[in-house]
Amino acid sequence: ADVIKIMASGGSGRNERFPPWQAQYDVGALEGAVDEARRVGRCVIAHARGVEAIRNCIAASVDVISHCTWETPEGHRYDAELTEEIAARGIAVDPTVVAGFNAARSPAIPAARRRRLQDVLPVRYAQWRAMWTAGVCMLGGSDAGTPFVYFDQPKMTARLLVDEIGMSKV
Repeated sequence: ADVIKIMASGGSGRNERFPPWQAQYDVGALEGAVDEARRVGRCVIAHARGVEAIRNCIAASVDVISHCTWETPEGHRYDAELTEEIAARGIAVDPTVVAGFNAARSPAIPAARRRRLQDVLPVRYAQWRAMWTAGVCMLGGSDAGTPFVYFDQPKMTARLLVDEIGMSKV
């Protein structure tokens, strides 16, 4: 493997055992993964949707936080101080913008869930825009291979990063 990806938090919310806001590893476990990966010259990308998992990833100095959607059991809670720490440590963020965009429009998802996704997308876009403005390096990954995310969508990802997050076209 060239890159190590670790599930620092729960997934998409369909798994009640591991909701997206719940950290799956403490800082020590994440530090162990980062240390071992770096020992063999690899970087660590951490799937982190919940605030606690994001905080743990920052403390462990992962290389990239994937998703970074600032979720809690009560909803989204963006944290400007943690964002400053992400920027200061040089941790990149891959918001996987195309994943939510596609899911919010997919007829394969029940209508009520699609509406919730459509309602939350502007919140996520605003959070990611604030991160970009704060100096966080934002990446254009897609999470391709997961449901509703396809390998042929880099142009859509770029368009969403520019149109919704406000990243420069340059």
